[in-house]
Amino acid sequence: MKSKKIGKDLEDHINKAVSKIDKYLHDLIAIHPKKAELISYWMHDFTRMIDFEDKFKPTKNKRYKKGDVIKVNLGFNIGSEQGGLHYAVVLEKNNSQASPVITVAPLTSIDSSGNSNKGFRPGELNLGDELFQMLNKKCQSEIDRCNSCIEKIDGAYKTNPQNYKDIKRTFEEFSHHKKDVEKTLDEIRKMKTGSICMINQITTISKIRIYDPKTTRDVLHGIRFSDETLDLIDENIKKFFFKY
Repeated sequence: MKSKKIGKDLEDHINKAVSKIDKYLHDLIAIHPKKAELISYWMHDFTRMIDFEDKFKPTKNKRYKKGDVIKVNLGFNIGSEQGGLHYAVVLEKNNSQASPVITVAPLTSIDSSGNSNKGFRPGELNLGDELFQMLNKKCQSEIDRCNSCIEKIDGAYKTNPQNYKDIKRTFEEFSHHKKDVEKTLDEIRKMKTGSICMINQITTISKIRIYDPKTTRDVLHGIRFSDETLDLIDENIKKFFFKY
């Protein structure tokens, strides 16, 4: 009897929660459609992540080192908390590949107007254009490599049309990778004026939130800040969090 009551109470609670979310989102469409869209996307992603939680094996991801740049889904957050898909820098010096979590500092781009007099808030560190230069160089190199491989694959098909299935699969892999690289190249254009490390928003996240790189074949693999930049980040973390 008690279990039936718990089941009924839980079902009522779920129905009320779903009804409240549904009403809020539909009311929001009229006054802030973009916000309604972002929340809806996040709810979809959040549900997918929760559903994947029991199946997730962090050892299937590559190992991350201090200074690595990764892209993570921070979700839809409250107020001025950083959210959405964001580049971030890994802060842990010895994160185990088996660890399900990782500590990062979100990265954002400097005002696209290039107004250097705007200034930065406490806990925001100007990293210059190092990230843009690294990513731009790698993306251009990857696009050239993909174009070269696609050209060779096209030649292989003309020579050995009987291997159509294998050639088609390889062609699709390189074409997909090229699209990912071109998307990254388009994203980083706004970083040309520089990047900011959000020391004031350091956070520990589940590795399920990592979008790129998950493997050594992904676009962001090998993108890591220099030792000089990491020393600068460490110095500013000390100043921001501790008496110095």
